[in-house]
Amino acid sequence: MTLAISAVGLSAWAQKIEVPVMEDVLNKIIENDSVELLGMDTYIALVVNNHPIVKQSNLLTEVARQELRLARGAFDPKLEASLEGKHFDDKNYYNFLNTTLKVPTWFPLDPKVSFDRNRGEFVSRENLIPESDNFRQVTAGLSLPVCRGLFIDQRRADVKQAIIFQDLNEAERIKLINKTKLSAAKAYRDW
Repeated sequence: MTLAISAVGLSAWAQKIEVPVMEDVLNKIIENDSVELLGMDTYIALVVNNHPIVKQSNLLTEVARQELRLARGAFDPKLEASLEGKHFDDKNYYNFLNTTLKVPTWFPLDPKVSFDRNRGEFVSRENLIPESDNFRQVTAGLSLPVCRGLFIDQRRADVKQAIIFQDLNEAERIKLINKTKLSAAKAYRDW
């Protein structure tokens, strides 16, 4: 009997609840707050500015730019130096100093300037620089590969490949952004 009384009381309580209509709720919100409806252009702009896929696609441009920078780095001048020596029992057996400046160019000609200083009591004939020259020697030259790399070499191919990679990444970025915009437009329409 107590079960029947509580069921009747519960049904009476449930009948007193008024469910507001959605239009009334929206009207109250609009009256109390300055809410504006979000237009499609504004929505798409928000998606393009804040969507993680769009932000990640913008990184593709940076990656391609760095690849091109790396490929162009093969054309940077190079300054190399080496120092070898042997000293034993207060004797200077040998002391070799070699510095070289290489300037790679877009064409297969590579100029090179070198400075050598070889001293010591036991310097071999191939490395011997006369004392009259103060044990110093400066050389200059050009490196030209004959019939190899005349039309294209690895450095130039890397730069051209990086430029193509940059264009490809830009197209991929635009594709991802357009795909995200289309998905957002469909979601806006369905909403």
